[in-house]
Amino acid sequence: LEPMAEVGVYLYQQKKLTKEEVRAIHEKLTEVGEHNAANNQRYGQYYKDALTRMAAPFRKIEDEIFDCAFFKGKLLPVFKEHPDSIDVVKYVYVKLRQQGCDSTDVELVELRQKYEALASAYNAEVEAQLRKDNPAYDANKLYEEGKFSQAMSRYREAIDKETDSAKKGDYYYRIATIQFRELRNFDSARDNARKAASLKSGWGAPYMLIGDMYLSGSRSCGDDWNQRLAVIAAIDKYAQARSVDGDVADDANRRIANCSGALPSYEDGHMRGIKEGQTATVGCWIGETVRIRFSK
Repeated sequence: LEPMAEVGVYLYQQKKLTKEEVRAIHEKLTEVGEHNAANNQRYGQYYKDALTRMAAPFRKIEDEIFDCAFFKGKLLPVFKEHPDSIDVVKYVYVKLRQQGCDSTDVELVELRQKYEALASAYNAEVEAQLRKDNPAYDANKLYEEGKFSQAMSRYREAIDKETDSAKKGDYYYRIATIQFRELRNFDSARDNARKAASLKSGWGAPYMLIGDMYLSGSRSCGDDWNQRLAVIAAIDKYAQARSVDGDVADDANRRIANCSGALPSYEDGHMRGIKEGQTATVGCWIGETVRIRFSK
């Protein structure tokens, strides 16, 4: 069987036989081999071995000469033997599609559904392990899920494990963002934003965040005068962000421009005996000392 297979494959490769002709040789050799393997008491084992050896030369050209039905017969038993191997299931499905099997075929639908289920389970397992081993990644996911307290806890774990100062700064910034934007805990948010800025030089984002805190908190910062002093404090932080980080300059300028109309008026300052350029301390939790300027 094997010599005939070798000759048939060689002649096909030399374009002396067509696909149909070499396929007919394969079918005949298979028929002879299987018949003798089943019925020849003396040489049955020889024919079984010969069928195995015969497959080797045909593997060189099987993609070219055989259709969906052949590969189903060859590969579906492999799938049945290893139904929970994602690599096997994927290979069998892809190979059958490459060999012309229709995607709506019942067996291919089964293969695809099995692969999708295995892939989903595998991805879930990988994701769970990744989240377990990487607290910063897990914190990001927890934030996306709206689990803010848990996210902050995992960011703190990431800080404890991290040796890179810039990354530590990033984690403090994320904690500050949650405390400010989600929990409205201004004091703690500012503390962590300051820590973030101290760990990563030339970074304006923490100062921008503090500016946003001051602007957002200004409405609950005492009387109208103190509220407007809080706006000055916000502008100062935007200006500080701009001075250390050119990447935020445009954003900082926009925010400063938007705040200009909320500065104290000259009349309010005059009534209080305060001149432009003097310093004053913002009331409430902000407590910043600012240099007075009036709206134009």
